[in-house]
Amino acid sequence: MSSIMLSSNANSAMIQTISASDSMKNPNIYSTETVFPAHALTWVKCDASSGSIGNGSQLNFQLQKYGIISQMLLTYTKKMSGAGAALPAGDIFRTIRQVELLASSKTVSILTAEDLMAQFSDCSQSEFNVVKKTALEARTAATEHKYVIPLCFPQFEQINTQCDSSFLEPLQVRITFQTVKSSGADTIYDTTPIVDCQLKMRYKNYSEQDTAAMISANFSSPQLNQLSSRFYDEAKVEVTTLAGATVGKVDVDLKNTECVESFYVIVRAKTADTATGAVACLPISLLKFTGSGQEICELDTVDLQFARLGMNGWSEQVDAETAASGVNLGRIGKIQLGLNTKQKATNSLSLREVNAPRIRVEWVATAETTYEVTVVQKVLAIFATSSASGRYSLALSN
Repeated sequence: MSSIMLSSNANSAMIQTISASDSMKNPNIYSTETVFPAHALTWVKCDASSGSIGNGSQLNFQLQKYGIISQMLLTYTKKMSGAGAALPAGDIFRTIRQVELLASSKTVSILTAEDLMAQFSDCSQSEFNVVKKTALEARTAATEHKYVIPLCFPQFEQINTQCDSSFLEPLQVRITFQTVKSSGADTIYDTTPIVDCQLKMRYKNYSEQDTAAMISANFSSPQLNQLSSRFYDEAKVEVTTLAGATVGKVDVDLKNTECVESFYVIVRAKTADTATGAVACLPISLLKFTGSGQEICELDTVDLQFARLGMNGWSEQVDAETAASGVNLGRIGKIQLGLNTKQKATNSLSLREVNAPRIRVEWVATAETTYEVTVVQKVLAIFATSSASGRYSLALSN
């Protein structure tokens, strides 16, 4: 049978052309693929060094200088007043306002609640399943509920931009809790029942020989510049629909002037659902991006399902959940200028050169309801490390 196939292929113009190409490679010719140096892993619990948990307060963590940070998890437990107390889906977004990464008390990167939502919506389904189980799902009646939230600052998304805490100046993480609203339509739960709030860190360490080679390669010049990204949030826009309205719409003027990789548009009602207690993302029916008097793109409901285009030509989107079981991060609209990959900078747009950039947002609305529309932008950023002092800072945004 093999002789029949080989004989047929020998007379194929296509196969002969491919065989003559420089790209031809026989996979059975043994060659070793890229191999990483053997290294040690250390899992460490980091307790807060200062601050407090409560209404609008901040909690500070001083990170240990144990090696290269490859994972950071925020964990806490909510102790409820009664055995029958439950928590709605997405309670973490109503508890945490923002998380900051600081170097010598200077902020270098921020993840707001909306940034976390945008990040999670970009996960593959298998990645999202873990986040949903540990951080997003509604919690049934119990005396306590434990949450584990991955804090994946954009620097940690690429293996060669992860922070080496042993070399860098002291790093800190600051958690800012939400401010509890006093109105009857409160959408934020009180943070006072939180206990056992910790960071769980995963560090990586190489042998002395490999560490010396890494430091020599990275810091032979006075300064190491690393291309990564960070998040920027436009100011929230509130829209109140009138009686009889079935469609909500608003034009969001973009004030940012940085180089944007992707726009994320989040539409949510300002108050929680009376039945579930959740503040779910609402389906977006239209996103229209204009600038300098021209239409750059217009995406309807179907187009938005294919917005997250990957390296292989296929699009991906996390499953939409029911209002009763989730916050529907799959409904977050995305205008993607490159490809959906965290490993490469595939494209960006400098908003500095675009006159009056604006995104029109339309969604299915209910009469006499107030909505919050947030535009999150993932932008390119260059982080600099001083070879002499280990000073780590944001060197260039645009």
